[in-house]
Amino acid sequence: MYYREYFFYLKERLPEKCYEVLKECYKTQKNDIENNFNLLQNSKEETKTIDILLPIKDTFYPMDYEILLREELIIKAESRENRYKLDRFGIYLLHYINLK
Repeated sequence: MYYREYFFYLKERLPEKCYEVLKECYKTQKNDIENNFNLLQNSKEETKTIDILLPIKDTFYPMDYEILLREELIIKAESRENRYKLDRFGIYLLHYINLK
């Protein structure tokens, strides 16, 4: 239960712009995010997951990405220039706050 409480706390702390891009990412890639969550949740060792790239937003400023990077929700995508992907905690955050 600790993760769930932490992620709800973190969601409240994130600027609205940051959360908007995460919500859009979840809407467009929900199945991949949930599959990655299950892989990470059930693994005992490091697991290869599908890269979940954040959508490109013209209104999203570099500082917003810095906030998400600092909170360890995203990381730079090595294979693509100027793109970011969800990190393990980003996957957990989107899973826990989107549970119905």
